[in-house]
Amino acid sequence: LAFDPDEKWSNLYREREKNHLYKWVGVRKGQSALHLAIVHDDYETVQLLLANNADVNARACGNFFLPEDFKATNKVTDYQGYAYYGEYPLAFAACFANKDIYDLLIQYGANPNLQDSFGNTILHMCVISYSS
Repeated sequence: LAFDPDEKWSNLYREREKNHLYKWVGVRKGQSALHLAIVHDDYETVQLLLANNADVNARACGNFFLPEDFKATNKVTDYQGYAYYGEYPLAFAACFANKDIYDLLIQYGANPNLQDSFGNTILHMCVISYSS
């Protein structure tokens, strides 16, 4: 299982789960608690993580986040999803059309011009997400 480099963010997310705010869905390979909170449209957890200095520009990495066309050429992946939302929290918020979380990430210093491993910016991810 992969957690943030500093495991306390995953622990913060689990703490919210103990309060029955969300059912724990398990940790996938490569994402951070911030990515998980964005996927679950959990504004309060995103806000909590950012207030506790979560890395607003942390990359999601690992087999879970590979796009389909790349997965097919990678023999060691166990990825079984069908979507690619980029690597950065801001890309996740944009692809999930969560304006409030997107704005919060920008407020905390997220860089919309960062490129993922494939050269995609947030704008690219919005186009890719919208067209699929």
